[in-house]
Amino acid sequence: MIRLSNLTPVFRRISTDFPNLTIRGIRLLWERSGSYDEALDVAEKRLLFAFFETTDFCNARCIMCGSKYMKRPRQIMPMEIYCTAVEHVAKAKGHSIMLSAFGEPLLDPYIVERVEFASNFPTIRNIGFSTNGSLLTPEIYRRLAEAGLKSMSISIDGFQKETYEKVRVGLSFESLQESIVAMLETHEVMGHPINLSVSSFTGNGPKKLRESFLYRRFVEAGIKPGIKCRVDNWGGLVSKVGGGLWLMGPPRHRGPCALLYDSSILVLPDGRVTPCHCRDLEGELYIGNVMENSLNEIWLGTLLRKFREEQGKGTFSLPCRRCSAYIPLKHWFTKEMSRWLLEYDRRIPIDERVQG
Repeated sequence: MIRLSNLTPVFRRISTDFPNLTIRGIRLLWERSGSYDEALDVAEKRLLFAFFETTDFCNARCIMCGSKYMKRPRQIMPMEIYCTAVEHVAKAKGHSIMLSAFGEPLLDPYIVERVEFASNFPTIRNIGFSTNGSLLTPEIYRRLAEAGLKSMSISIDGFQKETYEKVRVGLSFESLQESIVAMLETHEVMGHPINLSVSSFTGNGPKKLRESFLYRRFVEAGIKPGIKCRVDNWGGLVSKVGGGLWLMGPPRHRGPCALLYDSSILVLPDGRVTPCHCRDLEGELYIGNVMENSLNEIWLGTLLRKFREEQGKGTFSLPCRRCSAYIPLKHWFTKEMSRWLLEYDRRIPIDERVQG
């Protein structure tokens, strides 16, 4: 049963940002119209994006995150596994690697070394990760930029001490603000070498956000934070949230999840591979091991095809069955993404020798 109080942040955002939401909604409807069959053919035949859980340790216990319920042993990915997998991505002429999944990447003692290694492969155009920003100092920013990091998404929920610390349990807003402000100075002095973005889960409206010095500092640096109030249930692991957030319920499945087709995989610290870089916390959607087969062979393999066939017939095993982060194919294969995939495949054709 949905309580009216849970919908308050949604109503608040609609009432204060109606023109922008309307324009965005119309744009999304347009982007999701039309055929994506050609792009789907490209996505099925080649791997373009690889996510790496280089560490699954985290220094926070966020109220909307399922990571705190992880049962498998927490560990740091050995460099041997990492380097082998990156070489697979480069051989397959993949475009991007992301060095984060269910942990905080800045807790990885090899994070700069990993960025530096991946930057040696010209076929890999983007190296990035998502972070809670609590450990992001000017010195770390400089080292990452010099190593070749291209993009970084920082999650800061609420931009107010009271809101932030209710959501990001275990972290200090004052400490975060001090570190981020100093980091932004380095970012500007160095000429913006890393593409920074900011996301925020919060029920606070625009007026409240503009009261925050940190929020205004990001805007001053040319970075407008993306604001969301809806959170998913992590495959059924999260049953309630507070902090003005709205928890989405179980999904209505409309065909297989796009993450089985979106040219991306997740490599776990022990080398196991799953097609879901989003919510497969325990690696239950196992499709191979990077130390036994190449990532492109795994992407083209029978285990992934089996999951696609099952979901195509309406059979969703855990964690997919209850996951409200489910993405219908058309929501990922938008017109823009479809054009990008077709153009990339034309400009950078895959060597047939890496297939299967």
